[in-house]
Amino acid sequence: MKNNIVRRTALIVACVAFAIIFILYASRLFQKTEYNVSPIQNWNTPSGSETFELPQTLKWDNDGKCEIFTTLPDTLRTADEYICFWTYLSSVEVLVEDEVVYHYNNSATESFGKASTSQWNFLKLPSDAAGKRLTILLESPYTDTQPHIAEVMLGDLHDLHHWQNQRYYVARFLDDSMFWVGAFLILFGIIKKSSKKYHVWIGLFLILFSCYLRTATKSVPLEGITPFAKDFLCYFSMFTLSLPFTLYTHSRVERNFKRIWCEILLYLEIAATVICFLLHFFGVVDIHYTLSIGIGILFFALISAIYFAINYYLKKRAKGALVSLISPLTLLVVFAAEYIKFYFVGFLPFSTGLLSRLAAIVILFLESQVFIRGIIKESKKQEEIENEHRNLKLQMLTENIRPHFILNTIGAIRTLIPKDPERASNLMLDFSKYIRDRIDQKDYYTPVPFLEELDNIQTYLSLEKARFGDTIEVFYNCTDTQFRILPLTVQPFVENSIKHGLFTVKDGGKLWISTYSTPKGDHVVEITDNGVGFEANQIEEAMNNKKAVGMRSAVMRLESLMKANISIYSNSETGTNVKIQIPKAGE
Repeated sequence: MKNNIVRRTALIVACVAFAIIFILYASRLFQKTEYNVSPIQNWNTPSGSETFELPQTLKWDNDGKCEIFTTLPDTLRTADEYICFWTYLSSVEVLVEDEVVYHYNNSATESFGKASTSQWNFLKLPSDAAGKRLTILLESPYTDTQPHIAEVMLGDLHDLHHWQNQRYYVARFLDDSMFWVGAFLILFGIIKKSSKKYHVWIGLFLILFSCYLRTATKSVPLEGITPFAKDFLCYFSMFTLSLPFTLYTHSRVERNFKRIWCEILLYLEIAATVICFLLHFFGVVDIHYTLSIGIGILFFALISAIYFAINYYLKKRAKGALVSLISPLTLLVVFAAEYIKFYFVGFLPFSTGLLSRLAAIVILFLESQVFIRGIIKESKKQEEIENEHRNLKLQMLTENIRPHFILNTIGAIRTLIPKDPERASNLMLDFSKYIRDRIDQKDYYTPVPFLEELDNIQTYLSLEKARFGDTIEVFYNCTDTQFRILPLTVQPFVENSIKHGLFTVKDGGKLWISTYSTPKGDHVVEITDNGVGFEANQIEEAMNNKKAVGMRSAVMRLESLMKANISIYSNSETGTNVKIQIPKAGE
């Protein structure tokens, strides 16, 4: 109950915070301000005869160079005129007539991996540049990519920075939104303490995706970060992007070969990432040529997720399964399109990063739907549980303290008084404790130490053995007792074994109660008897029986509040086995 209040409070605080952030962003998102900047037009190439406008995709010559030129306006507005433009994977040299006024070396030592991904170039024009020839020369060893020249803007430095912020503000807003939504999902996943951390993994994926888009595509550059750190962050986010997605897929698939496949893929991703980073860090290999490895691993992870999602959707036909299919399919198509544009077909009609951001919007929308539906579903389920327990509270008391059980126990104690007064006295103490514990039990939602539940079970069994003598034997093998469990969740299964399984055993009934921990730290409670058992189709009927209040309440609370896994196996030859497995995080 307290955890539910904490989650709702955290959700409300987060929604208010995001609403404030959105309002602050939206106030600038739709703000249009005219700045004193203008594009430089009428460009040409040395081998061309027709002028063209920017942005434009060109071709490298045989030496890996690309040159364009134009004539500056006859008059400049101020003496401090600047131009700015965006390039990627290229060294840049700008000349006014034959004088070099700007030079940027893309393979400078301060860049991580021998090359910088992208660069905003700002340069001041000479005071006498009006009417002169302006030449931009790009040079790159990466002739497998297409040289792309963005628009070249002319204006005051202050106005150019404001134009840049306004021009790419939507992209920056989407990138920041992905980052903060991802951070919120991670926080929510930690607060929720669920055994399946898919909220955490999808949140980490969004954060890395946001970092990759901000550092690798045309956007407002990160402030206060060095070129080396920017490039390192770009490559790190790209290479590790598949890791949280594989972990996300691993947390959503069933416990079979699919999880094993995800684990194998995860180890391969980590190994490839570490090896590539070591090679780049020591300058052995240019990271541009191994970036395809990171993209290939991501494609492989996406294809695996799509296969698993199709398989799951064909089985469940649920909306959540459809979302699990659409998200990786969207990413696969978008990354393939971006990869084709970047390496092969530069003239595709979209700018670098545009499709990725559109895909991010789709994924955010779909995952938000799943996230909100999950919260609503969990809230409704919790409300149903609370209503169910309000209605069943008296029934639980009357079920646990059955009139015939009380009369039979009193009769057994009365019979023992003249024969064994000391045992009768002890049984009376056990009986009064049993009655008092059930009357005083008010909180069915707060876990208690398992030893407390075991003590209640032993009290109940001592009373039953007083009624039936030595016809029932009880064996304890509790190797793990240092955990907590909801009250009155084990005893109903013990009572069911006594009442329905061991009454009619001719050679004497036997009951085993054992506890142990799994290698992963889960706690397991097993109740086994050698009774008459029942058929598999009777299990569901028994659980839906309105008279089986104790068992229904125990199953409902264990599954919903402690995320426990309950399995029941029974047949007429071996009896019944009930296994309650409580995740370590669910204590």
